Amino acid sequence: MATAQEIADCTRSNLEQQLDELDTLESIYSEPGEFIIEDWSAYTALKRYVKEAHSDHPNNVECTIHLTIENSTAPSTTATLINEHEFDIEINCRLSCSYPSSQLPQVHIHSDGLSRTGQDDFNKDLQAYMSTELVLGDACLLSVIDWAREKAPSYYTAPPPPLQQTEKHVNSESNEFCRMWLYMHHIYSKTKRRNILSLASDLKLTGFCLPGKPGVVCIEGDSSQTKEFYDILRRWNWKSITCRKRETVKNAGSIEQERKIVGFQELFFDTHGQRSNHMDLGQFREYLRERELEYMFTELFNVSNQ
Repeated sequence: MATAQEIADCTRSNLEQQLDELDTLESIYSEPGEFIIEDWSAYTALKRYVKEAHSDHPNNVECTIHLTIENSTAPSTTATLINEHEFDIEINCRLSCSYPSSQLPQVHIHSDGLSRTGQDDFNKDLQAYMSTELVLGDACLLSVIDWAREKAPSYYTAPPPPLQQTEKHVNSESNEFCRMWLYMHHIYSKTKRRNILSLASDLKLTGFCLPGKPGVVCIEGDSSQTKEFYDILRRWNWKSITCRKRETVKNAGSIEQERKIVGFQELFFDTHGQRSNHMDLGQFREYLRERELEYMFTELFNVSNQ
């Protein structure tokens, strides 16, 4: 039976390897949103424990890697709201203090580009790969990520053709103007961001998408088309998505005259935060002020409007 000192030494060795591995992942996946530490307090405690001999024992560290997968198997003639030639996956990894000496990491793959069946099969095969191919004692996250990147296209199934309902909504306006404000926990996925732009264009909506953490989408246009936009977005996989406000003008004489935003675009401001994934909200507030929309800043972020 191992002594208390041997257990402590083994734990410290595990955490040192974890820290080295996380630093390596951070250097490889350095674009905003590619590598996310889910709880920075746990990560800070991990670094303190490795550096200081008598610091408190850290909690398990959890990270997520966002990958864009090139899908060479997708048909080239199909046009859908989702770009079939690439899709995003999220690899969530949870590291216990026993990893890597005596326990493998807990890993789960999530993707809105895969069907539920494809995603379930992907995760089952991932667990089989980890249990048969990985060796205790070795850091393995890079191997897991490489395996997932290589295998992901084989779990992809082409979605059905675009719903005719979307075209019907585009061509049948309700003569009711609507401005809708959507708030997401985050918007990192390049595929989602591209699809948001494409969908807004298809439905003749103006507005913007503010990526990062949090994520904000504003859409303006005919009420039936804004509803269609929101109905489609809600079917995608999000950590959270809510409609913060819905402004309507019934019997609008002209939908165009009610719009305050020209076109639909993705917004980019200065970034900050541990992973440079938070947009400068001061610049965003100024953007809203210039379009007479500053009143929404308070409702979106629960801050003073002074």
